[in-house]
Amino acid sequence: MTLSAKKLGLIPLLWAVMISAHSQNLFGDPACNDWPKLQNEAKLVWLQAFLAPLNMAHMTRKKSAEDKYSKLPSLQPAVASVDTFCQLNSDHRASEGAINFLNIITGSD
Repeated sequence: MTLSAKKLGLIPLLWAVMISAHSQNLFGDPACNDWPKLQNEAKLVWLQAFLAPLNMAHMTRKKSAEDKYSKLPSLQPAVASVDTFCQLNSDHRASEGAINFLNIITGSD
């Protein structure tokens, strides 16, 4: 094995570590005290991944005629809602703020 082949062998390992670290922010459940540290794009991706399936479950359970979530022009209102929730509840999780947002737009308790 040449030196360059050894170096190339490290690339997949480094790539896997970077993906793992990044996915924790995107698909984990960030603590509210960590939420402000995320970039807006990461917040948007995380909210889309978290809220879309949750909204589908809500729609099948409630049988609502109108899907207000899918009609949102962007998820910026969700980001703002979770930002506010996390500022007021630093000991909670971002998922709680996201669920709160979905409940507000769908009229759920």
